[in-house]
Amino acid sequence: MKKKDRCQVNKGKRCGAALLLAAVVMSGSLLLSDICVTASPSPDQAEAAAAAGQTAGEAAEAERIYPEKEHTELDYSELEFTGYDDTRLKEAITELDALCDEDTALAVDRVIELYHVIEEEFNILQTQIVLCEIRTKMDVTDQEMQKAQLDLDNEASVLSDEAGRVLKRVLDSQYRDEFVYEIGEEAAEVLDNYTPMEQWYLDLTGQEMTLVQQYYEKLDEDELVTINGEEWTLASFYDNPPEDETEYLAVQEILYHNVNNKVLPILQELIGVRNELAVKSGYKNYAEYAYDVEYGRDYGEEELKKLYVETKKKIVPLQNRLSVYSYYRGYEEQLNEYVPPEGEALLDLIEPQIGAVDERLLESFHYLREHHHYDIEKRPGKADSGFTVPLTQYGTAFIFISPSGTIDDVHTMIHEFGHYNAAFHNREPAIVSMSSVDVAEIQSQGLELLTAEHAVEMLGEKTGKAYRADRVTSMLQTVIEGCYFDELQWKLYEEPEMTAEEINRLAMELGKEYGFYFPPGTDAYYAWVMVQHTFEQPMYYISYAVSALSSLDIASRAETDRDSAVDLYMRLSAINPNLPYRDVVSELGLTDIFAEGGIATICDPITKMLGFGSSEKAEPDEGELPGRLTPAEQRLLEKHVLYGIAAAAALLLIFCICLNVIRRRKLRAAREEAQRLAEERARAEQEQMMQQEQLQQETEPQEQEPQEQQELAQQEQTIQGQTIQEQEQRDENTTL
Repeated sequence: MKKKDRCQVNKGKRCGAALLLAAVVMSGSLLLSDICVTASPSPDQAEAAAAAGQTAGEAAEAERIYPEKEHTELDYSELEFTGYDDTRLKEAITELDALCDEDTALAVDRVIELYHVIEEEFNILQTQIVLCEIRTKMDVTDQEMQKAQLDLDNEASVLSDEAGRVLKRVLDSQYRDEFVYEIGEEAAEVLDNYTPMEQWYLDLTGQEMTLVQQYYEKLDEDELVTINGEEWTLASFYDNPPEDETEYLAVQEILYHNVNNKVLPILQELIGVRNELAVKSGYKNYAEYAYDVEYGRDYGEEELKKLYVETKKKIVPLQNRLSVYSYYRGYEEQLNEYVPPEGEALLDLIEPQIGAVDERLLESFHYLREHHHYDIEKRPGKADSGFTVPLTQYGTAFIFISPSGTIDDVHTMIHEFGHYNAAFHNREPAIVSMSSVDVAEIQSQGLELLTAEHAVEMLGEKTGKAYRADRVTSMLQTVIEGCYFDELQWKLYEEPEMTAEEINRLAMELGKEYGFYFPPGTDAYYAWVMVQHTFEQPMYYISYAVSALSSLDIASRAETDRDSAVDLYMRLSAINPNLPYRDVVSELGLTDIFAEGGIATICDPITKMLGFGSSEKAEPDEGELPGRLTPAEQRLLEKHVLYGIAAAAALLLIFCICLNVIRRRKLRAAREEAQRLAEERARAEQEQMMQQEQLQQETEPQEQEPQEQQELAQQEQTIQGQTIQEQEQRDENTTL
């Protein structure tokens, strides 16, 4: 497998990891007694403290950037999945709901107490969900565990809605001031924004889920296509592509065109459904709605237009130049030949590099190893994915990686540890946390780039230099792809009446602006529909771009002032995860990527770092790629990018972006619960009517005619039949 291919796979893995970090966040609240505080000073701290006349403890406290937090002493093998008992949580919700009706300040202490019960119970619930998820991924054939995961997700969605409703009532009650003082303004803002799901919303999101499912069903079909007398499917094309370049392009074009014809009508219908949801929610279109509601971003279309322009002007030429630079030096071949160590030996390899960034990172790294809160071994039946999830109840987290046996195992482990360290120190309660994915990815990608500075010590002279250049190239490519798909999706939702032909032409023209290579005579781009974000989680892809740029910002600063750059990263790793991206950038003093000159500020140090001139390039000659490539370099890059695009599109079909799965499960459970309540009300009304009729007959006895008796019997039989049918439907829903 080519190196570029593997980078694409890992981007999918990180997407899952980012999402899980955003959806399942850490808390400092614990219920268990088997906990300890891990905050011992390092030997270097002790030595420095002695020289300064301080105790080791005083020196450690002066350097501490992470809040005090308790962590379990349990090994992962001792953390059991038991399911969740909701008795205590439901009792707390019911009592708190009743207190909101009381007009007395005497109950305020009990209100606060019940809130903490709810908070603790959600930590337990969240941890059980995560333990179930881990076990499901450890053995994808375990259907019993998969069912348990689905049941637990459904239960959690109902409980979350009940808790959100009652906590919103507390904020609207006479207890508001004391309650806000207890939980903080930020947590109160999260709860203030809670809104129960209305029926029209459930209906539209139900249509959305159905269409997304249809998209995946169409992808799974992988129809057989005969081309020049030879039969092809996408799978056979990926496994054994034609060696002849002309034939390769012809087969690729036909296969992708075939898929495009099947799935693009689904997207057009999705755009209509989502835009309707956005308009009913008070927004112009779904792109605007998603930025505000789905992701809570603090930047929008105006800022993005500037970013698109700067990416095309600065990032695309730089990435092209760097790709040729790396190819000529044999970096790709060097990385492909590298075989990484496995298991504990892999952790041994990267531990010194983690410590070389900052010794304070070793606190969580040593804890991770001592308590075995990871699974990084290759096993049959293990899911081919990588992610980090918090174990909220225990004050720690868990790293899951299915190794590939390539250089990717090294940077994937470092990347996931960046997430782990942030989760390990995060004290935000799960019930009110709204972690920014943009920020979470800087915590992981930034650590990748800082450790890459020590790649020569870690991997040797040749492989180390190749590794460092590869990390930078991958980040630049991430920026390009993130901006491309975001700009494309904005246009799709702003102009929903475009035909399929117009959309595919737009995808090609926009691709050219971002440096994508298309063979002469190409009039449309079809492979873009293979990127599943566009169908399942639109408007998400830009998170890759903004986090990659800020990570590159940290790395570029390290070229001139490493200590300052490391200090910036360490403060970022301890930042409040509820803060939106631009607030974090402002607070830490990172470069504003949306400001004039911001991109150039990041790019120029990178070009010097890797050995060639400024990113400020003259306009290319006619027929030349941006960045003043020579004609020979241009031909080389065209061939290199040609195969890279095809391979990337192939792999994007393989991995599944799971960002919206939890939300879909919650909506489905909420819809089923609403249906169940409606059925119960209908049955209660029918029973009440029957009782009233029976009572009337008893108080005013009269002989019924045979015809009337027959009609009453038929009515009772119909009601019984409806009840049986409703029970069968509920049983079927439970099974599903």
